[in-house]
Amino acid sequence: MFSLMLFIFLCFLGMLAVQFYMLRSQERLNRALRDEHAQMRVLLRAMEARLDALGCPAPKLAETAAQATPAAQDPLLHLSFDAPAAKKAAPRTPVVDPGLDLHMDSGR
Repeated sequence: MFSLMLFIFLCFLGMLAVQFYMLRSQERLNRALRDEHAQMRVLLRAMEARLDALGCPAPKLAETAAQATPAAQDPLLHLSFDAPAAKKAAPRTPVVDPGLDLHMDSGR
């Protein structure tokens, strides 16, 4: 009789351990989803600011959007809210990285 009660007690402890593990896993998942959701909100604000800056000729809209949004931890986020640069007369040729140039066009 004692062994049966011990077996039931150990099974109960095992079920408690599984429930505790599942709770911790759910808390980690919840934290990750909350952080991802916050990052998506920041990226959505950046995308909206870029679209507003493209659709409106006045740069005031981009400046007000930058002031309205709180500062994020992303160090490059301020680039999203800046006014677009004025277009130059001659397009710039892209620079080729010599380490990535495979010389496929050479006749060797």
